[in-house]
Amino acid sequence: MSLLLAVGQVNQSEKERRALIAKIYHNTKIKTSIFALIQKSGGETHDASLIFDETIVHFVKTAFNKANSSLSGELEPYLMGIARNLWYQECKKRKREIPLPDVISHQTADDQPVAEEIFLTKERYSLLHDVLDKLRSNCRAVLMHWANGFSMAEIAEKLGYQSEGMARKKKSQCLAELNDFLFQNPHIKLQLQ
Repeated sequence: MSLLLAVGQVNQSEKERRALIAKIYHNTKIKTSIFALIQKSGGETHDASLIFDETIVHFVKTAFNKANSSLSGELEPYLMGIARNLWYQECKKRKREIPLPDVISHQTADDQPVAEEIFLTKERYSLLHDVLDKLRSNCRAVLMHWANGFSMAEIAEKLGYQSEGMARKKKSQCLAELNDFLFQNPHIKLQLQ
C-alpha cells in the first residue's frame, strides 16, 4: 500500500481509519519484520509487541499532521523506520546501546549497504544538508568530516578540539542530536533512505 493512500485513509473517516489500523495490525509481514528487528537487537517479545503497537499509534498521529503533504513511497518501509526510531529511543531510555547502523540504515543479509543508500540524488543531498543545518553549530562540520573518512585526530586538529577524545564526544553528541531530529521527523528520514 502506498504511504499517500494510507495517510488519506486515516484522514477520510473514523471507519476508514479503524479499517486501516486493523489491516496494519493483522499484516503478518510487517509484524514479523518489526518483531525480528527488536529481537535481533536484544529486545524481548513483549518489547516487540509494545513497539509494534506504538508504531501504529505514531503513524496515525503523523498521518493527521501530514494530511496534505506529498508523502511518497510505500507504507511498510515507513512503518519500519518508525519502529527503528522508537526502539532506538527506548534503548536510549534504558541506557542500552544498539548498533547505530541497524537504526538508521537498511542493509542486506550480508551487511553490505543497499546500492540505493550509497547514491544520493541532488534532491536527497540537498535535504541532507538542510537537516544538518538544523543541528547545533559545529555538528555539520564534525559529521561531514567524519562521513568523509577523516580520523578523530584529524577532525580534532581541523576543527580546533583539544583532543581526539573531545572530537569523538562531539561526534557522538551530534549523532544523537541527528537521530533525535529524525525521530521527530520520520517523513524526512524516509526521504533520505
